[in-house]
Amino acid sequence: YGHSNVGQCLKEPEAPVWITFMESHYTVVFAPQGVTPPGGRSPFDMYYYDMLANQDYIIRLTIDPSGPAPRRKDGDLVPPLEDTLRTKWTDAHITWNGVDPLL
Repeated sequence: YGHSNVGQCLKEPEAPVWITFMESHYTVVFAPQGVTPPGGRSPFDMYYYDMLANQDYIIRLTIDPSGPAPRRKDGDLVPPLEDTLRTKWTDAHITWNGVDPLL
């Protein structure tokens, strides 16, 4: 949204854990233990956790950096998390794997 620019050190941390600001509070996106998201174009999984949402199920996102990202039309509802993830993987296609996307 152009509110602030995120530096490369925050986009490429040593451990694959990202703190995100969603819905007026902090949440976390992370890769499975021992897995580092590839720097290439291969799909990989990340997990999303929101403690304040009383989340009692696993949200596994599959991120395909090779895309394509869906085309948007005026009025489309897009999960803010997808926009956040696309600050790192610009053209990524993001799959929610059977979970309703968080809007």
